[in-house]
Amino acid sequence: MCQHVGKAHMICLVGKKKLKDIVTLSDDDLEAAGELILVLKPMKTLTTLMCDSKHPTISLIHPSMEMLKQQMALKDSDSGLVKLVKNTILNDLATRKQN
Repeated sequence: MCQHVGKAHMICLVGKKKLKDIVTLSDDDLEAAGELILVLKPMKTLTTLMCDSKHPTISLIHPSMEMLKQQMALKDSDSGLVKLVKNTILNDLATRKQN
């Protein structure tokens, strides 16, 4: 459950939409958005880390990719949407050069 995702957080995510547009989202939509936020957070963190480094080297990239793979590991408690997103990310990472 993603109960910590409130209306204020959703407003930040959606941008300049009016509050009346936000509250039309169903509870299931809000739940799915909250789950996606949690799943994609490690990618945001790694993106920020790589962008902050002028010249990311393999000593930064390789451990980061391995950490991302671990965080994308499927759990029994994951919803169908979360499993789909994690699988998509893992499949994409598998196509990257492994050396």
